[in-house]
Amino acid sequence: MGNPAFAAPPERLRANQFSEFHFGAGESSIIRMITKIEQAPQNSLILIEEIENGLHPVATRRMVEYLIDVAERKSIQSVFTTHSDYALAPLPNEAIWASIAGTLRQGKLSVEALRAVAGRVDKKLTVFVEDEFAKAWVDTILREKLGADRAEPAASRRA
Repeated sequence: MGNPAFAAPPERLRANQFSEFHFGAGESSIIRMITKIEQAPQNSLILIEEIENGLHPVATRRMVEYLIDVAERKSIQSVFTTHSDYALAPLPNEAIWASIAGTLRQGKLSVEALRAVAGRVDKKLTVFVEDEFAKAWVDTILREKLGADRAEPAASRRA
C-alpha cells in the first residue's frame, strides 16, 4: 500500500547523495519530512505545522496519503495543522479536528467553514481583522464611506 512517490527507505536516502541547490522549497520540505519520519522509531508521534507550506496541492494530498501509509507500517501517529482542503481530503471524518471561532469541531468541514478557514470567501471584498477594536474601527469607516445599508460587518479571525 506504500506510495512510491514518497516512500524511499532510509538506506536509499543515505546511499544516494543529493544537493538541494536545484530543488524547489516543496521538494526540500518533502525530503526532510520523509527522511525524519522514516528514521523515527515505531510508535512515534509526528507533529507538522502547516503541512502544505511550499507544496503543490497534489503533493500536499500525497504527503497526507504517505502519513496514512506510514501510520499503518510503523504505528506512528501524525498530527498536522493546515489551511488546505487538499490535506484534509484523504482523511476520514474522525481524523479531522478544527477550532472555528473558539469552538472545537470534529469531522469534515462544510464548504463555507472550509472557505473561511482557507481564506476563500465568495464576496467582492472581504476584510479580516485581528481583534474586536480593529473590527469596530473598520466597520465604522465602511459604514461612513459606503453607507449603513451597504456595509456588512468585518470578519474577525482568531487563531
